[in-house]
Amino acid sequence: MLDANDIQIITELLRKNRDDTRNDMRAIIESEINPKLQLLAEGHEALLEKLNRMEKQDDLMGRIVILEEAVKKLNKELNAIKKAQ
Repeated sequence: MLDANDIQIITELLRKNRDDTRNDMRAIIESEINPKLQLLAEGHEALLEKLNRMEKQDDLMGRIVILEEAVKKLNKELNAIKKAQ
């Protein structure tokens, strides 16, 4: 049967094992996972910047289409005025 000293030793071994495991996991997170997360974040940042540029281009294209339609309308009106003179 285990006595109090045996239980104390087992408890300390388990505690040390838990602490060692926790330290190992921290090391893995810092050396493996954090750099990959950083790369992923940088990639998302680049994609968001590209998306913002594309949205601005879409907005400008919409404005250009409106301006082109206005110019066509004004040209028709001008041609009609010229013919009327």
